[in-house]
Amino acid sequence: MSEFDGDSQENGGGGVNPLLVAALGLAVTFFLYQFVGAGLVFLLFGLDFTSANPNLVRLMNSAVQVLFLLLPALVLAKHFFNSPTILLSAHPVSWKYVALFGLGMTVVLPLISSLGVVILYAFQELARVNVGFAEFKLVLDELNTQLNAQYKFLLGFTNPLDMAIIVFVVAFTPAVAEEFLFRGFFMGALGVRLSAAATLTIT
Repeated sequence: MSEFDGDSQENGGGGVNPLLVAALGLAVTFFLYQFVGAGLVFLLFGLDFTSANPNLVRLMNSAVQVLFLLLPALVLAKHFFNSPTILLSAHPVSWKYVALFGLGMTVVLPLISSLGVVILYAFQELARVNVGFAEFKLVLDELNTQLNAQYKFLLGFTNPLDMAIIVFVVAFTPAVAEEFLFRGFFMGALGVRLSAAATLTIT
């Protein structure tokens, strides 16, 4: 029995497979956030939103995260577990898991950095020997340039109000919305059937 079972039994579940519920929740929120949310942003500001008011774009991004990450997590938790309080479940964490997490981060972060260097080198070499791949790399480089310009637009500030909105949009809203979705709904659903170690590893 998982250490999460107590919460899940209190909150119900209606006999629905919690693993299926977790997968459904991820699929629904992915579609809503990536497609519906992005569609709303493009509808309001166009493909090139750097000419719009940056604070409006920032606040719209926060609204999209609340509407299509946080709200679906609350609705799904209420529907499948009879109460959204499963999103707030907390459990003491063994020092072994903390140590394992620290060790994993110590190993993974340098590997990710090294992997980025390897991928960049591989792309450069493939582009050097293959014309088709070179054209593909040019497209990726252009996308990267556009993304960097958009990040600079969204994260640049000229006054304290801009800075406060950036902190709210970058640090507060994503943390709340994503943690409620992944550590709340998704972890709570997986924890009904899986062990704590397996649940923590997946999420």
